[in-house]
Amino acid sequence: MEEPSIDAGAPFRLNTYMSGRQFRGKGESLVLTAHEPPSYEDRFWKIRQMVDCWNENMKNVFDCSWIACLDESMMAWLQKWTCPGWMCVGRKPHPFGNEWHTIYCGCSNILFRMELVEGKDRPFKLGPKKWEEDGSTIGLLLRMTEHIQIG
Repeated sequence: MEEPSIDAGAPFRLNTYMSGRQFRGKGESLVLTAHEPPSYEDRFWKIRQMVDCWNENMKNVFDCSWIACLDESMMAWLQKWTCPGWMCVGRKPHPFGNEWHTIYCGCSNILFRMELVEGKDRPFKLGPKKWEEDGSTIGLLLRMTEHIQIG
């Protein structure tokens, strides 16, 4: 019941630092890929390069401990029509949005690989994901642990 201040309450109160028009302009200028849109419909083309680069960077700079935890997470999003890959997973605390498979180090709690669950929004032209022919669960496990596997 307290009035929000700059130190507590809603984190979106940035009007002390910039106008709403400036904030929207920065958001419109934010680009997550250097690639041009593909000739086929790919609802995720704007983030593919960012996710691939992040995963590659973590592969090069982070060594997981002997404990790794593979999990699924939801990125909350309430508007179905503005979110590619939007899904409802009723068992989650925030059931609406994008689902991600993630793996993190059990000792440091550092997330070191992520993969978006694309479902029916995955373009057919991309073909199956690596190791998908072995089954979806086995393929996921092999992809997520690829750079920490021994042998």
